[in-house]
Amino acid sequence: MITDRRQPAVWAGIAILLPAAWVAVLGLLTLALEPGRQLVLIGDPRSNMDIAIKAGGSLVDVGAHTVTVVSHKPGFVAALYRAGAPLVLLRPSPAGCLSPTLLKRFSKD
Repeated sequence: MITDRRQPAVWAGIAILLPAAWVAVLGLLTLALEPGRQLVLIGDPRSNMDIAIKAGGSLVDVGAHTVTVVSHKPGFVAALYRAGAPLVLLRPSPAGCLSPTLLKRFSKD
């Protein structure tokens, strides 16, 4: 029986590179965000709180490994990275993928 011993290594490489590429794409997309969006800093909360304040942002929430921040200044994401933020991502919407129009339709207001 002929087997290809490289196949498990290929799948292992894909399993590692695909999530890493996805996080990189999400990180790069945050650079193009308009001001006022909530962002999540991933890493040590203590140092990320200092980084957010140094970059001119306001703290929204602090979790075990995340800090949620917001700023209305243009270039805030770049300022976070310059201040030493390890990873900045767009904060997920509490409604997930639902559009505001759809949410309004189902709200009790």
